[in-house]
Amino acid sequence: MLEKDGKNQLMLARRYMSIGTLCRELKRDTPIINQYYNKSLSLLQTKPDRESLRDYYFQITDYAVENKNFTAAYRNYKNYILYRDSILSDKTAAAIAEIATKYETNKKDNEILRLNIQQGVKQLEIEKQHAIISGNEAIAHQRQIEIDLLLKSQELRDLTISRQQVDLEKQLLQAKTSEQQLEIQAAQNDLQDKQLSNQKNVKSFLISCFLFTILLGFAFLIVIN
Repeated sequence: MLEKDGKNQLMLARRYMSIGTLCRELKRDTPIINQYYNKSLSLLQTKPDRESLRDYYFQITDYAVENKNFTAAYRNYKNYILYRDSILSDKTAAAIAEIATKYETNKKDNEILRLNIQQGVKQLEIEKQHAIISGNEAIAHQRQIEIDLLLKSQELRDLTISRQQVDLEKQLLQAKTSEQQLEIQAAQNDLQDKQLSNQKNVKSFLISCFLFTILLGFAFLIVIN
């Protein structure tokens, strides 16, 4: 049905991916498995979705390892890490942005409440003084209780804002640390690629030297004969 309407290409791509994985579990022939995985990738390339591409490269890496094709496994694993870290980075940034927005909103609300409380305290102080002057100790005492409650509520709000600021700073520090770890991992991957490339070059050079030595030997034998 999805193949006919051609609307939900992402769902179809994930379905092909699942069928490919199921075929692996059922020990179906390699061409059949590759057919479904290739169909999945083809759709994901036209309708990019990072989470689906992450899952695809995870499955295809596992499949390559299963077939002992470690070169393909390493290449696909790098793509899996790339999409995984990209998604994680965006989610972390979104979470921090949400916390920061909430913090700024609460901070502004707190400042407005602070001004209102200050006005309220001033009014209560005036009423308290009037009560003292008129000799009404009960009213004066009641106004002092109300003043204390307002000041205490403001103190609690300030404490909450301070804690939110500390939490935000922790989140920012964790995000920075995660970003640095991703950069380090990327640098390590580049280094591994260079090392593998160098190993291949050295291997090719040694093979060339070996073949050249053999050719020299043959040439020497021909000259002697």
